[in-house]
Amino acid sequence: MPGVVAVGRAWPLSHAGDLSSWPTKWQAVRFLHLLGPWCEGEGRTGTPIVGYERVFWDEFAGTRWSNPQPQPSSAGAERVEIGVVSRSDETVQAISSALADCGARVTAYDADSAVCPSAVIVEATQLGGREADQLARLRRRVVPGTPITLLIDFPRAETVEAAFDIGANWVLRKPYERAALLRAVGLRDAASAAERHAA
Repeated sequence: MPGVVAVGRAWPLSHAGDLSSWPTKWQAVRFLHLLGPWCEGEGRTGTPIVGYERVFWDEFAGTRWSNPQPQPSSAGAERVEIGVVSRSDETVQAISSALADCGARVTAYDADSAVCPSAVIVEATQLGGREADQLARLRRRVVPGTPITLLIDFPRAETVEAAFDIGANWVLRKPYERAALLRAVGLRDAASAAERHAA
């Protein structure tokens, strides 16, 4: 009997009846439900089977999600200004809530804004033509060295590399993890604390 069983399907919840009883039958085995083989995960493929741990496909080692460039640290800054580019007010509010206790001020932002934030977060889908153009405009607009984080529905490897070529420093899938977002915008101490809390 294996120590770990990983289940991955194009539609993970299809014909799940034969799988749902396994954790009860073999309690010493760790069961993983691989979500997002073709999309971002729960938003389309549903929640994991009861008794299974959720694992997104892009969490496996070897995937590069950050562009290795020198980035400014927010250490010592009294208040971090973060601009969020999104069509959704809910997204801006959700990110603001996630970063509120770290001394960050989050506001809606676009390439024509007069404010120069210390970090920019861009919500996108698949980095199509308009989104790619918008990212390029943002990179030209912000102060050199300002980290730009791209939140994307399904971070295919080729899309990630294209985002780096255009000017993104980080690419995070949605739904994002708070600690990863904190690290991307330069709040490294807060990110470490969030990771310790999650552990």
